[in-house]
Amino acid sequence: MPDSWTRVPGAWLHTASRAVSLAESDLLRAADFKFLPQAGGEADILSVDDYMKEVLLRWQGRLSLEDIAARLGLSRKTLWERKKKWGL
Repeated sequence: MPDSWTRVPGAWLHTASRAVSLAESDLLRAADFKFLPQAGGEADILSVDDYMKEVLLRWQGRLSLEDIAARLGLSRKTLWERKKKWGL
């Protein structure tokens, strides 16, 4: 367990939520946590826009835009506007 989980309230919840939104199935696997830093290394830090694009690209075609927006905590309209802005 990373030290930040004991120092930052809600860090484990954020980590679990991110893993769920990036997971390819209903079952979480170690690969779904690949964004966590490895021993002796730093994880890539994504901007909010990059994270939203990653989730959108991973789930479009499998989920509706409304479902993807709900996973991201956005309205469907907001996600649609971002998608248009990104040219996706």
